Amino acid sequence: MPFPVLAIACLLTVTFGYVAVCAASPLATCRKCDGLGYQVKFNRRGKPKRSATAAAATATASASE
Repeated sequence: MPFPVLAIACLLTVTFGYVAVCAASPLATCRKCDGLGYQVKFNRRGKPKRSATAAAATATASASE
């Protein structure tokens, strides 16, 4: 099998696998946000805080309403 065909087959397999997992449990916690609804970063002391991009997106969304 040529390389491009193999690469496309692998990408489609990963994509459809992810879609299947999301369809099986749509309300489960995800890896990025751990169920909080926004990405969490940790400061040097280990305390969780919102990432700057998540806070900016929330501010933009609330300002447009």
